[in-house]
This record gives sequence, C-alpha cells and structure tokens, in this order.
Amino acid sequence: MRLEEFLSQAIEQLKQAGIDNPQLDARLLFCHALTCDRAQLLSQSRRILNDEERRVINELMSRRMRRESVARIIGKREFRGLDFALNEATLEPRPDSETVVEAIVGMREKRPLPPQGGEGRGEGGRGDHNSARGPPPPPPPPPRGGGGGGPPPPRGDHNSALPLTPTPLPPSGGRGAFRILDLGTGTGCLLLSLLHEMPDATGLGIDINPRAIEQATINAASLHFGKRATFRTGNWLENIKERFDIIVSNPPYIPVADIPALMPEVRDYDPALALDGGGDGLTPYRLLIPQLADFLNPQGLIAFEVGQGQAQPVADLFRQSRFANIVLHKDLGGIERCVTAERPACSFS
Repeated sequence: MRLEEFLSQAIEQLKQAGIDNPQLDARLLFCHALTCDRAQLLSQSRRILNDEERRVINELMSRRMRRESVARIIGKREFRGLDFALNEATLEPRPDSETVVEAIVGMREKRPLPPQGGEGRGEGGRGDHNSARGPPPPPPPPPRGGGGGGPPPPRGDHNSALPLTPTPLPPSGGRGAFRILDLGTGTGCLLLSLLHEMPDATGLGIDINPRAIEQATINAASLHFGKRATFRTGNWLENIKERFDIIVSNPPYIPVADIPALMPEVRDYDPALALDGGGDGLTPYRLLIPQLADFLNPQGLIAFEVGQGQAQPVADLFRQSRFANIVLHKDLGGIERCVTAERPACSFS
C-alpha cells in the first residue's frame, strides 16, 4: 500500500475513534514511525510501505486510538521551543504552564536590577545540593495567619493585581545570578525554560517521584543545563537548606472529584499524584504558601500555576501570609492561570 493511502486510512480511523485532530496526529505519528519530517512525508507519499513500516505505524495508531497522547507515544513534547522527554512519572508540559515562565521573565525584563548586595546569601547553591553546607541565614519569623486582609483585588483586562510596586528582582549575594527553586519539577520544564531565558541563573528542582527526577536530570543534560540545574527527590520543602530568589511550581490542582471527568489522555496516562489537589484542588497551596517566606530572599518572587477559578483563592492565601504585589496572570485563553507574589524587602513580623 502506498504511503498516502495508508495515511488517509489512518486519519479516518482516528476520526472514527473521536480524536480531535486526526490529520495532525496521524501525520505526527507517521513522521515518528518513518523518522522523517512533514516535508519528507509529503515528498514520498506515493512510495510503497514495507511490512515493518506498516507494523510500526499500526502499533502507534492503536495506542492513539486508546487515547494515549501523541506526546507520550513519541516520548517528548515541546515547551517554549525546547524538547522535553517524558516518562510515566511526569506530566506533559502544556502551553498553560508557559504562563508561569512568561510571568517571571516579564517581571525580570521590566525591572532594573538594583545595586549588588543582599541578605547574607553566601555561595550555597552551586554544584551538588547533597554536599555539606554551612547553616542558612536565619529565617524571618513565620507569617501570621489571617494578616493582610481586605477586599479582593480588582480585576483588569489582562492581569489583576494587589497594588504592584515596580520593585526589582534581587541579585544573589553579589554574584548577580538568580537562584531558582522548582517544586514538583516533573520533566523540569519550568526550571530549565527559566534557565534558558536567564543565562546567569542556577536552580534546584524537587520532586517526590525518583523517576521524575531521573527524567528531569536527563532533560537538563540533553539541553546543556547540567551544570546549572540540580534535581533532587524530596517532599516539597523538606530538607531544603537555602533561600532562593525565585520559586515556581505547577502543583497538583485538580479537585479529586473532577479527575474521573478529565480527558482520557490526562486521566488515564498522567500520573495521578501530579493531578490530585485534594477536595477543592487547593491542598498543596494551603500547605506551601505559609512556609515560602522562609525559603525566599527579600523581594524574592513566587509564581504558581493554578486551575480555572483558583486564582483568587490562591491570591487570598498569599495575602493571608502577608506577601506583597500579588498579580494574577492570564493564559492565551484568557483564563487566570498563574499567581505571582513577592516577599517584602523587610522581614515578616
């Protein structure tokens, strides 16, 4: 059978299976099976496929018709122009998460760096994070619950904010390099994309699943960030002994009752641990936000991805923990997808 005939047949099979983009998905799978690009696929459309080529294509098509995503079948997905390999312990990087990277990069570009200096940051974060280090700077007193109350922030056409002061992102202890912490790193897409945008930055990615850490480490090496990114198995903030200039996270935020109704590509193939956000989807935010000030340098930034309808409740949690400059960022679909906040320059007291 000619390639063009086999492709037309495959497109029809995907259409009958209820796949949203049958033509695109079929072409991507054919290119993967035949190790060619789309132009080459078109140029050889009249050639006869051999038995082994048809066997491989049929296997990939069967997986797609069982609603495994194209990215999982191929084993990688593009995110902000970089390819990230996947395994069973990682979420697929998705365009929604780019809002987190864009929020941090945009704030960095718009704010001039202040004079070098800082609050006793030292050199503790380069290289192996399992190596011994001196004691961290003393943390500020914990935030008081319920502080910083008041009415919810006004909504704007693009980003909503609790009054934003154009304070700059801080340098790191005279090094002029930012330290970034990525909680629940998965493939490492948030951290590694930020390192791509910020050549002077270094970072640490944490994930509870060792297989996710294994995949993130491989991705860092393949993208040539191995010397600037370290990945470590851990449960959120446990056993972290330093402070950071930027903390990012895409935590689990799907309410547990909503998981059965998710698309099969997500429900059946994404790791359940990376989806389940508890009863209302906010459990990780309630756990993390009251602790974050102890891990941030003064004027350090936080950017959290959130689910639809969760931005205001998460902003309220930041307000209750007395963070400043809370901003809601919309994704390309107009959904408030990311909440950023800043630790004030002065200590919480």
